[in-house]
Amino acid sequence: MTNKLSFLVILGLFAALSGCAGFLSQARLNQLNQQFLTAAQSGQWAEVQSLIKEGANINAQNAQGQTALYWAADKGSEETVKFLVGHGANVNLADQDGQTPLDRAALRSFLDIVEFLVRNGASANN
Repeated sequence: MTNKLSFLVILGLFAALSGCAGFLSQARLNQLNQQFLTAAQSGQWAEVQSLIKEGANINAQNAQGQTALYWAADKGSEETVKFLVGHGANVNLADQDGQTPLDRAALRSFLDIVEFLVRNGASANN
């Protein structure tokens, strides 16, 4: 009976520790996503790329629904737009006002970005 009780205690500790590890992983992911969105909004494109490689969610949205792709398109960073789309960014995610990366690029007359986004599935009919 003692062996069975010891096994259950060890199993319980393992489960508890696994749960904590999952929580820490989620906390780290939240931190990465926040840093990622801040870097994108600030135009720190090397940092954006680095944080994606570290595991940030490429489609993370801030409280207004804006994504890194939204900011890259808004600021005219064609290289970053291509990087983000090439790594799976959703070209049609809209912010809370319905603005998409395509809308932002068009508003700012970044025609190469507009063309690239349309070629990669961006819809003008949101």
